[in-house]
Amino acid sequence: MGVRDSSGQKSRASEALDSTSDILREGGGRAFDQAIGRVRGMADDQKKIAASRLGQVAHALHEAARDLEKEKQDMTAHYADLAADQIERVAETLREKEWRELAEDVEALARRQPALFIGGAMVAGFLLGRFLRSSGNSSYDNNYAYGESEPYDYSGDFSSSGNREEETRMSGEI
Repeated sequence: MGVRDSSGQKSRASEALDSTSDILREGGGRAFDQAIGRVRGMADDQKKIAASRLGQVAHALHEAARDLEKEKQDMTAHYADLAADQIERVAETLREKEWRELAEDVEALARRQPALFIGGAMVAGFLLGRFLRSSGNSSYDNNYAYGESEPYDYSGDFSSSGNREEETRMSGEI
């Protein structure tokens, strides 16, 4: 009789564990789905912001083209208008397409014209780097420019080795 009771307890414990496991999986799935929904929402918000800013850049280029036309620089104005039109198309594409569709378009471009894709990626990386650098900490830029490990000490001359203390020690003055 004791064996059956033990077996029944194990069975009930196993069922409880399975039930608890199912509940946790369900709850975890909901939390994951909610997190994915939030990420998608934030990504869509950023896409809208990017499209809006591109629209502003295109508008500014069109205005610059009008000013160039007034100054009789028709060829430059024409190219400014062409650039503005391209930027407007990119902004419209961002507004209309989902992230998945945009990724598919980029992948298709990379397969059709790899050199153009790599060049575009390099230009985008350069522009992003310039943007991040310009919006970064200016004291960092000023103090650590050109690979310096510390801000330059303007208190005195450095010798050819660049290390005053070491040269003083070597000359026996310390």
